[in-house]
Amino acid sequence: MIRSMTGYGRAEGRKKGFALTVELRSVNHRYCDVALRLPKLFTPLEETLTKLLKQKIRRGHVDLIVSLNMPLETGPELDLSSANIHYNMLLRLKKELGLPGEVNLDHLMRLKDFIVYKDPLPMEKVAFPVIIKSVEEAIDDLNKARTREGRALRKDIEARIKGLVKVVLKIEAQHEKGFHERHQRLLKKTQELTGGLAIDPQRIAQEVALLSSRSDISEEISRLKTHLVEFNRLLYTDQSVGRGLDFLTQEIGREINTLGAKANDEKIALQVVAMKCEMEKVREQVQNIE
Repeated sequence: MIRSMTGYGRAEGRKKGFALTVELRSVNHRYCDVALRLPKLFTPLEETLTKLLKQKIRRGHVDLIVSLNMPLETGPELDLSSANIHYNMLLRLKKELGLPGEVNLDHLMRLKDFIVYKDPLPMEKVAFPVIIKSVEEAIDDLNKARTREGRALRKDIEARIKGLVKVVLKIEAQHEKGFHERHQRLLKKTQELTGGLAIDPQRIAQEVALLSSRSDISEEISRLKTHLVEFNRLLYTDQSVGRGLDFLTQEIGREINTLGAKANDEKIALQVVAMKCEMEKVREQVQNIE
C-alpha cells in the first residue's frame, strides 16, 4: 500500500465533565519523528502516545496536538439546600439569643458550607482512555488521507515508469541497429590510418572489437530493465516502500548516466537526456512516499 508522508487527521473525544480535540499533521521526514503538544494534565501519557504513533506511522514528521475544550474540574457550585438550612439556623439563633439586626448574605458567606467543589474526574480511569481512543481515531483519519494521496502518487509514478520502459526499448533497438555500422566504420578508419602497411587483419579486428565494446551499453540496458520491473513491483506491495523506491531511483539514475557516457550515438544521447528529466520527476515524487 503506497502512502504519502503528508496528511491531516482529526478526532474528538467526549466524556462526562470534559471534551477534547485531537489533530495530527504529517510532512516528509526520513524517519518517523513525533512531536507532541498536550495539556499538562496529559503529560503522563507522552510515552504511550509516542509509541502508539510510531506503531501505525512508519515515516514522516508527525505533530500531535490535543486541545481540551472543557475543564476536567467543574468548579464551585451552590448547595442551596445547605444554604437554606444555615439561614434558618441563623434566624433561630437570632431569635433565641434576642440579637438585633437582620441575617444577611455576609453572615452566610462566612460559613461557606453551602459552596461545594466537585472532585476532578479520575484521570487514569476516565480521561486517559478517552484521549488514547481519540488519538487512534485521528491516526486512522490521517492514514486514510495519506493513502488517498499515495494512490495519486502511484498513478503518476507508474505512468512515468511505463514511459521510461518504452524509451529503454527504443534505445535498445537503436543500439542494436547501429552496433554493426559503428563496427564497420571503426574497421574502415583503422585501415585508412595504417596506410596499407602489412598488419595482421585478425589483430585489427580484435582492436576494433575492443573499441566497439567500450561503447556497448547492453549491460546497462539489461540492468535498467530489471530495475524498472522491480520499481513497478514495489509500487503494489503492502509494506513501507519509500526507502526501497528511493534506492532504486538512485540506481536507475546511475545506469542512465553510465549509458549516456558510453553510447556513441546522437539519437541515444537525446533519449538519455529525456530519461534524466523524467527520472528527476520520479525522484521528487518518491520523496513523498512513506
